Amino acid sequence: MITLLEVKTRLENQFSDVQHYRLPETGLEEAIRSALAQVSLFLGGKRELSGLDGAEITTMEEEALPALVAGAAAYALEYALRRQASSLGNIPMPQDSLMQLTQHLTRQFDAQLEQLRLSLLQRSDTAPYASWPWLESTGEA
Repeated sequence: MITLLEVKTRLENQFSDVQHYRLPETGLEEAIRSALAQVSLFLGGKRELSGLDGAEITTMEEEALPALVAGAAAYALEYALRRQASSLGNIPMPQDSLMQLTQHLTRQFDAQLEQLRLSLLQRSDTAPYASWPWLESTGEA
């Protein structure tokens, strides 16, 4: 089961590079919350993540984890960019580079959401475009 701690660890691992990104704990949780809300909105129905906002179980699909992490990274950098713009930031990176990275992560998040939606549609038995069993014709009439 996916938990808040697992998602935070994955985010922290992404940002522990030579730039020494240090995203505040509250910023990470807010970024995860925002990405989870976007995943829920995109797929329909509310998704929960164990440990976030008092949720005890995770109701998000396992295959949504890469999209959630990418989205949370984009939201975290956007949050850091706002902090830097207000002179409260601690990320030693030019603001235009940070903005470009944020835009890239946002596009990646959007693409992963679309891929997730299509994957879930393909597996659905009730979707209008669900797969069906193919019966090969014998050619005899």
